Amino acid sequence: MCPSSPQRWSGPSGRRSWWVILAVLLIGALTLHAHPDSDLPPHTWGFCLFCGDLGGIDFLLNIALFLPLGMAWRWAGGSRSSVMLVSFIYTLMIEGLQFGFLPGRFASLGDIVSNTLGGPLGWMLLDRWQNVFFPTAISARRFTTLWFGIVVLILGLTGWLLQPSLPNTVWYGQWRPALGAYDQFMGTVDSAALGDRPLPGHRLTDTPERIRALDGKPIRLVAFGTTGNSTHRVAPIVSIYDHREEQIALLGQRRADLVISFRTVGTDLGFRHPRLRIPDALGSDSGRPYEVTGTRLPGALMGRVVVGQDERTTTIRLTLAAGWLQLFPLVQPDHRWYGAGNALWLLSLALILGYFCGRGWGRSGGAIALGFLFGFVVITQGITSAWSVATLAPSTWVSLVLGLALGWRLGIHTLKRGPTEIR
Repeated sequence: MCPSSPQRWSGPSGRRSWWVILAVLLIGALTLHAHPDSDLPPHTWGFCLFCGDLGGIDFLLNIALFLPLGMAWRWAGGSRSSVMLVSFIYTLMIEGLQFGFLPGRFASLGDIVSNTLGGPLGWMLLDRWQNVFFPTAISARRFTTLWFGIVVLILGLTGWLLQPSLPNTVWYGQWRPALGAYDQFMGTVDSAALGDRPLPGHRLTDTPERIRALDGKPIRLVAFGTTGNSTHRVAPIVSIYDHREEQIALLGQRRADLVISFRTVGTDLGFRHPRLRIPDALGSDSGRPYEVTGTRLPGALMGRVVVGQDERTTTIRLTLAAGWLQLFPLVQPDHRWYGAGNALWLLSLALILGYFCGRGWGRSGGAIALGFLFGFVVITQGITSAWSVATLAPSTWVSLVLGLALGWRLGIHTLKRGPTEIR
């Protein structure tokens, strides 16, 4: 039996200590291996919190990586203070090994901070899980207000992260470039344009003027040429990068699909940006004339492809329900599961809110949940107008109502159960 209240600096004890050893081995197996094919120079260190193209996602994943260690430490009777120290020391060991002996690995300040946070957070999750999942009525009412604020914050951040980003740097136009992480486009590019100006395949000396012309307006990138053979990875047809090697916009081919992406505020912070894909748009035959266009509109991505006499146009809406898209790369806005993902994301957020309503107010919590639903309607309209994103689809509103209802019923069903101590 593990002690219910560990001493401040106590460590794990008893047979449950094996869980700590397993957590340590798991972290080591996931982090202590080389990437010899990486283009990172040896002994790379970064004084940054969000390092790399996906630094924001990496920061969150590093916190999650050390959650099992913190939970195992609590399960074995260790204290929160000691698990923070152990997480910090173990992270220093990992970062030192990555820096000195593992090619292709990137050691950074962000890894140290995120890993050190993950251990104590895992400890608290196990220590307080009963109080969170089965709170008293007073605590549930507090959690209801807190969670409503968190959901509003998530929706507001989603709108902000989806905004286009036009960094004030030196831009370079590229025609069918050969880049290390991409295949090379096998067709030709005869001409290209960004907005109403031609896009040359070299440094853009008028970058500041282009940024001012595009600010607050639709961003349109177009290319003309002839098609080539299909590619395995994304092959840029035309792209725009800056002097930091950061991608601004891209029209590319993957297999026979057209791929379109534009930089967002989320990209600046190390999260994923939406990417539009039009399946089989370029065909498998080479040598056919094409015109491809990608346009970033307020709250939408639009793609248009003309190959020979065939024309295809696709538009997808970017809404406040697409927050999950910043984290998960497997589903893009054109994917058939995109709408389902949006609905499931809002359902899960509303489910938690409805659950706390049921725990806090019982059967009368249904009326409270309806009040929060009205608050969602008002607040989302304001956020949508402020960030110029698309309005929520009817299916996402249905999922929001369904989540509140299911959570409320679940909260009522668990009213007989209250918080208990871990033993």
